[in-house]
Amino acid sequence: MEDKLNKNKISFLFSTSLIFDENIDKLWLYLRDLHAETLNIDYLDNFKYIKGDNTWTIGNEFSMNWVGLCSLEIKCKSIKVDRMKKKIRWKFKMDIGIDYYKQITLYRITQNNKTLVKISVYTIEEANNFVDVRQSLNYYINLNSDILNKQSKYLQNIKRDIISFDSTIINKNYLKVWKYLHDLEKINGFSPHVGAKMELKGQINKVGSFIKFYDEYAKQIVFLKVSAYDNSEDRIQWLISYL
Repeated sequence: MEDKLNKNKISFLFSTSLIFDENIDKLWLYLRDLHAETLNIDYLDNFKYIKGDNTWTIGNEFSMNWVGLCSLEIKCKSIKVDRMKKKIRWKFKMDIGIDYYKQITLYRITQNNKTLVKISVYTIEEANNFVDVRQSLNYYINLNSDILNKQSKYLQNIKRDIISFDSTIINKNYLKVWKYLHDLEKINGFSPHVGAKMELKGQINKVGSFIKFYDEYAKQIVFLKVSAYDNSEDRIQWLISYL
């Protein structure tokens, strides 16, 4: 679902891009999460949700500080996902009188399984009547290029040996599969080597809930926290994430 930009009030400002080594589907889960961005960019902090519990559901709102410059209020405006391209757009409102749209678009590179990531920024002319954003154009271009490079470096430095990605096709209705994934006893029965004596404190569909189990290999008790949960109505993909 996408919002329609008012061509009379919105004008393209600049774009910058970078090729990431990651597959588009894995990279999408990371780059659509602006909370993760604040954790890896040293001049962004104090992230808070205003409405909703993620940064990629349309209508969700959140805020952060741009250290030494301003506070930002952000709203997710649109999202569009298919196999070859994934796109998300947010509206940013700065407390120094500048409003703008930021769009991240991911393009699948089929030859090498890498991903082209493009950041596009659009100004809101009506909101910025008293601020000439173009005077600082090079600064904002370099800033967003720096964000892409830092994100890429962070992903490259993750210890790949402790991260595993896999997929499979299940010949069942997706609602039944989703319900099954919520049942820790069934998951543990299907794959008991994952852990023993699984306990849930809270609700599996609530961010902040905890899962406790005994890791047979590590011979210690492990705690996991539900860090993200999304089963939005578009049903392009549903997500449960643990930390």
